[in-house]
Amino acid sequence: MIRPGAALLAGALAVVAVVAVVAVVACKSQRAAPVATLAEGQGAVTREHGGADAAAPLGQPFVLGDAVRTGASAWARLQLRGGPIVRLGADSMVRFVAAGTRLERGEAAAEGQPITIITEAGVAVIEAGGTLRAVSADGTIRFEVSIGRAVIQRDDGPVTLEAGGQLVVAIGGAVIEQLGPAPADPPPPPPPPPVAATDLTATVRGKGVTARTGAAAPRPVPAGVAQVAAGDTIKLPKGATLELARGNDVATAVGPAELTIGAPGGPIASGVTGTTTVRARDAEVAVAVPGGAIVVPAGGAAAISIGRAETLARIERGDVAIDGDVSDASARPGETGVHARTGEASVRDPVPTRFDVEVAPGEGAVIHDPSKKVAVRIDFAALCGGPGVVELADARGSFAAPRRMGGATGAGFFAGAGATRYKVRCDSGASKAGSVRVAGDTGAAPVVRTAPTNDIEADGRKYMVSYQNRIPQITIRWREVKGASTLKVQPAKGPAQTFTATGGAHVLAPGSLPEGSYTFYVVSGTRTSPPTTLTIDFDNAAPTAQITTPPPHAAWPDPLTVAGVTAEGWSVAVDGKPASRDGSGRFRAEVATAGKDAIAIRLAHPQHGVHYYLRRRR
Repeated sequence: MIRPGAALLAGALAVVAVVAVVAVVACKSQRAAPVATLAEGQGAVTREHGGADAAAPLGQPFVLGDAVRTGASAWARLQLRGGPIVRLGADSMVRFVAAGTRLERGEAAAEGQPITIITEAGVAVIEAGGTLRAVSADGTIRFEVSIGRAVIQRDDGPVTLEAGGQLVVAIGGAVIEQLGPAPADPPPPPPPPPVAATDLTATVRGKGVTARTGAAAPRPVPAGVAQVAAGDTIKLPKGATLELARGNDVATAVGPAELTIGAPGGPIASGVTGTTTVRARDAEVAVAVPGGAIVVPAGGAAAISIGRAETLARIERGDVAIDGDVSDASARPGETGVHARTGEASVRDPVPTRFDVEVAPGEGAVIHDPSKKVAVRIDFAALCGGPGVVELADARGSFAAPRRMGGATGAGFFAGAGATRYKVRCDSGASKAGSVRVAGDTGAAPVVRTAPTNDIEADGRKYMVSYQNRIPQITIRWREVKGASTLKVQPAKGPAQTFTATGGAHVLAPGSLPEGSYTFYVVSGTRTSPPTTLTIDFDNAAPTAQITTPPPHAAWPDPLTVAGVTAEGWSVAVDGKPASRDGSGRFRAEVATAGKDAIAIRLAHPQHGVHYYLRRRR
């Protein structure tokens, strides 16, 4: 159907004229002013500038001549100069030219207010909420409107495309065919009246729970199995819970919260406020939220919290769909799906898809990497013998509200500088806790292979001696000794030791006093020194190895030689394979590098734990 659309066209030409004037002024300045900014995006969004492509971060400005591309599963929101928002769908491209914003392929949508787009068919004005798509094939370009309306100005008059309408033009702009929208579907039958959720069991725990049917007054709901029907709105005070079970699928709302019971065959509930934890076992479970729905797949689990501006879905298991009225997203275990009330979907707290280091449950590992951001995977297959969940403590080290990520054999996360505490909880009931600490050194510091020496006075004070790689030589003195003396050393556990000397200095060879806590005193004739405390402790931050090759961020041949030297007592594995050491602690290994961006050199000691040194490809 063709409509004149004169008023809309006049606005379009005015906008084009303004854009052209602004473009001319910008060209005259020494530094081009931005004509658009990347306000939001997901997936591969790139900027073409000066003939080169590069990833576009949020806030990226674009100038005349630039182009924006989105990948096969990506999208982007661009704020044009003056305020209009254009949304690009997947596999789309626009270029900013003097005449305005030109759609070269893919999908462009107007958010909030109309936008003007330059197309092969002419200048198009897309109404607010409308979507225009360009598809190239066999020397033609098909323009189609899937939502709303667009007016394309042509030399022979404006062409209005309603939702479902198409305009096919040859490359060069000649019209080949115009198609109207498909015949409208027959109106849907009126919705059935609310029916009892016979396939759903509701169980209330706590006091003060109320239910409301339609406009009726709220009624109290006692603890136990609740008599509720589809469409009923349940309000939970703080401390109360409502469990909705449909077969083996469970959704649990925790007060304070408000939700509406779903009808059979639809979402299990519609959230209003509060948090609902969903565990789907036999089939997917949907929870309707403002602006769309959260869909948890069979075997998945998520905690859904509804706020004033957005809904957060913290994913524990399965790939959860964040279905928005405007856009969609998919969040994996450990990530947070974000559902805006306006219908946009996005993902926060990304988890890695490739890993730098794999750690056993309960292992306390130190990871040496200058990047200070390491992709860590906890492999709990041996511990759990089946699925499990990794819990991460918050920045204060508390597990009161942990971030959870489940998996069949393991789960991964990004560890930043400092310590990250974790717990593994197996579905079978087993559990282990550990931590990883990321240090920013390169592993180039020399390893100290000689035992240090420490002098201690028997003066009644407390002494702390930390060592790096070899237990130190300890010399204990008492200045008031006259002639021979005896040293009595009592460890925190085990029998006491006695040492004698001709004077007041007792030299204890390295290893005579192992790591631990001791109380000692010196006896000379009838005189005894004050009891003195000594603690010998391993410095876990000390270098355990020096990596001599490859240097950090170097180009890699294939195979790659990894070599270095380590302290006594440490075993070495490179890329998961044991490496032999000679008598001087030197090690060497050859590893394949195809398809790898990082190699982990693992050092383990029976008493001092595990260290990983990372090398990354340039």
